Amino acid sequence: MNKKLEEKLKTLPHSPGVYFHKSSEGEIIYVGKAAVLRNRVRQYFQDSRLRDAKTTALVNEINDTDWVETESEIDALFLESEMVKRYMPRYNVLLRDDKSQSFVRIDMKSLWPTVSFTRNPSDDGAEYYGPFYN
Repeated sequence: MNKKLEEKLKTLPHSPGVYFHKSSEGEIIYVGKAAVLRNRVRQYFQDSRLRDAKTTALVNEINDTDWVETESEIDALFLESEMVKRYMPRYNVLLRDDKSQSFVRIDMKSLWPTVSFTRNPSDDGAEYYGPFYN
């Protein structure tokens, strides 16, 4: 771990948010969410942690880390999903598809109420529940 990154880790907040691990070229290689940014991001760099091969490769490639604080864990979840779709980091294998989240649509105003799924909620008077990721 370089000195710049070491100093940056000391300034991590105790709030929820999304973090971005970057390579030495500045490419975003991983996007993650955290209930407490300080705790989650620092876990990657603890020597006592047992890691799988993928995480070890990721940690060896991290040169910089940035983050965005959010108001809640739920906000962090949605922001993480959007950022993974935008940047397509190579270490994120989930949420990388180009699909948007699914919603359950319940149309109570028709003669026979219907339940359906959609990826594009509209302002049609129906009730929408979601988003759901799978």
